[in-house]
Amino acid sequence: MTFREAVPGESSNLRLVSAEIAFDVASPFTVDVDSLAVGDVVILAWAEVLEAFDAGTTNVLVLGTTADDDHFLAAGDAAEGTPGASAAKGPVAAEATATTLKAKFTQTGTAAEAGLARVYALIANAPA
Repeated sequence: MTFREAVPGESSNLRLVSAEIAFDVASPFTVDVDSLAVGDVVILAWAEVLEAFDAGTTNVLVLGTTADDDHFLAAGDAAEGTPGASAAKGPVAAEATATTLKAKFTQTGTAAEAGLARVYALIANAPA
């Protein structure tokens, strides 16, 4: 495979970021994954449930930003009660303001005693 340098008007900044989030994540029930700069584009986002979440009624894993907690992965996109990877979502429009990429786990009913997931995002910075 041959790689070339980016030319004006292109961007060569591509990164894959990930973070783990567990059933017992502390309030406000979020984990910071990465910083998103103005112009960053989340090309793909997905979650991999490593250990099933077992709250009594609902288990909800989302991936979003400070302003919109499910901007990239919404409730129902991951099967929190079953180990395995979710379908990848994206791309999403470039960020207009700098923000933080965050994973969030919420639950209802009997408190979960197990659950672990890793969220992923493939991010590029769009040229100005």
